[in-house]
Amino acid sequence: MSIYAIEGRSFRFLKIISHNFWVMGELNGKIIAELHGLAVDKTGQIKAIGNSADLLKVLHYVHDSGYASGFGAKASYSSLVLAGQRREVVFRGSYNEVVERWKAAVKAMDYLNCLKLTYPGIHQQFFPGVINSNSIYTTLGYIMNVHVARFPWCWQPGCGNVALSEEEIQKRQYRPLFPI
Repeated sequence: MSIYAIEGRSFRFLKIISHNFWVMGELNGKIIAELHGLAVDKTGQIKAIGNSADLLKVLHYVHDSGYASGFGAKASYSSLVLAGQRREVVFRGSYNEVVERWKAAVKAMDYLNCLKLTYPGIHQQFFPGVINSNSIYTTLGYIMNVHVARFPWCWQPGCGNVALSEEEIQKRQYRPLFPI
């Protein structure tokens, strides 16, 4: 029987900056899906580095066609998963246990995208309380009710900040049906 997991991942760029994101898959390494907060321009194109003219959007990259059909989605070939990436498993369990937590984040995705959050400019990344892709990572971690992994030795602007109020997070947060 396979063991499934949710893990935080660090996509490094410019050697010192981290874009943190979520991965769901099997512990043996098979990836089912990814969740990202990314900058997109007005045409919907993803930007490697966002600016204040861009929107902050939550994107769900699904790699498993069986899982994709459950969401009425198509499998995607887009991925920021790389060999040797820093990662931390924050939850492991049965397929259903993992997917139920993940679904809470996917359901919140539509709400977050409807907010039409703007991506901060480069100079704004230094401001306290900045809301960016790493803030989406933190927000979705709280919604899935998992530990939000941090990755030492890199700059993670916005990680630790949230894109929703505590009340909005509580409304969407995963809660087990039968708590232990």
